[in-house]
Amino acid sequence: AQRKTNLNRYLNAILTLMPSTTKSVQESATSSLGEILQVASNYLPDEQVIDESAFLGRIITTCAGCLGQYQLKNLMTLCENMEIVFQYFGMSIGGEDCMGALIPPISKLWNDTANNSPLLPSLLECMSALCSAAKSSMEPLAKEIFDRAITLITHYLNKHRNTQQQPSQSEDYGIDDDDFLVTAIDLLSGLFDAMGSSLEPLIRGSASGGNDVPLIQMLHAALHDDEATAVRKAAFAVVGDVAGTCPALIQQNLQPIAEKILAQLQFVEATINDYHQRTGGDRGGKKSEIGKGAGNKDLLLDSDIACTANAAWALSEIVANQLDIEGLPTIGTEHFVYFLPPIVTTVNFITGDTQATNLAENLCLLLGRILHVEGGGGSLMGRVGISIADFAQSWCNAVRNVKTMSWKDDAVRGFIACLQQQQQQGGPAWPPAAIASFLDVVGSVATSASSDLKQAMKGVITHFQQQQQQGWNQAWGGYGQAQKKRLQINMGI
Repeated sequence: AQRKTNLNRYLNAILTLMPSTTKSVQESATSSLGEILQVASNYLPDEQVIDESAFLGRIITTCAGCLGQYQLKNLMTLCENMEIVFQYFGMSIGGEDCMGALIPPISKLWNDTANNSPLLPSLLECMSALCSAAKSSMEPLAKEIFDRAITLITHYLNKHRNTQQQPSQSEDYGIDDDDFLVTAIDLLSGLFDAMGSSLEPLIRGSASGGNDVPLIQMLHAALHDDEATAVRKAAFAVVGDVAGTCPALIQQNLQPIAEKILAQLQFVEATINDYHQRTGGDRGGKKSEIGKGAGNKDLLLDSDIACTANAAWALSEIVANQLDIEGLPTIGTEHFVYFLPPIVTTVNFITGDTQATNLAENLCLLLGRILHVEGGGGSLMGRVGISIADFAQSWCNAVRNVKTMSWKDDAVRGFIACLQQQQQQGGPAWPPAAIASFLDVVGSVATSASSDLKQAMKGVITHFQQQQQQGWNQAWGGYGQAQKKRLQINMGI
């Protein structure tokens, strides 16, 4: 109680000092606001140490007032710390009172800030955090954010291209182009997260005619920036956002986008194959090859891992949301035969590596979704010479820790359908460790799974019990008591 009292007293003093006319006081007080919220979030996550009912409104009105008062240097500090405010209070920011206080000054600052201002990167990150917190309450600002973001990204993509072609004639605004582009593209991703499909009329309304949509043009340019992995990574994230909310837009431009996703997956596959050739197929040292910094082009860099994770997510969203109407192009079996080999190769290489967890999860969810839309993927797997046994344990190890969401449900359904087909055809027996990993996946979805999915999972387990008794007995015998109890309660096993 005393700790909470002291923090609230300190916060009260900070808010009193922030509107000071002295620049040094402004800077110290604003930085302290972010620091105290980070302390509350990072070190006291289970305690409501900041009285939201007493302080949220005052924090927002104080910050809003300072937006119109501070000059450049302290505006940058203010934007950086407002980002922390939005992250701390989350959806409460979207309330009518908070947005009513924020929208006028932040809209003015957004429109008044020049394209070459040093403030712009901090402002973009601040706006992105506001989108994530306020969600649909961003609607009054959506158009101006969207239009300006597209204009800025297009400008800096062109500038970046010109710099590559004529380095000596490039403009120097004091802003790192790649970092700026990533931040600006991330803002678009945040806006999609906030507004969802309600952005589609805005996107189509920005077109000059036909399908000439500036957003898609921008994505094409960003995805083809082969010199900037971080820019492609951010662009792949937006492709996934658009595919999930406005799938027809992606489908109308499907081929070049799918080609860039495939190229990213095949790049990683080639790097892995090269590693196997150099080591004679020995994977014992693979972890030292993943996530290293620059300096050796043969290694999988952190940036490559992150970019590929977003590419996998983008394709996963396309596969799950594509519309088979009005002659729109779709991705089907004839395309999956090219995607499947690099996916399986990469999944088996990286699963279990802590530095590539997100990539492993995204690839496995993508693989499951492909199998789902392919009705189990029996024909597809046969065409590429891949069996579920080739990736089953890696897949289960990655997916079992994914949070239960609708896309995990689809992926599990696809995997189960594929596994059922293998069991019906008398496929190879699974090792006990793989069966145990599969039980982990079942346990992770059992509480939220529909009755038909539970029935399908139980059928697979029954097959293990009856047809692979030795492997089943070893897996079940070594399974933890808490996990057994959970499966007994939720699945009747």
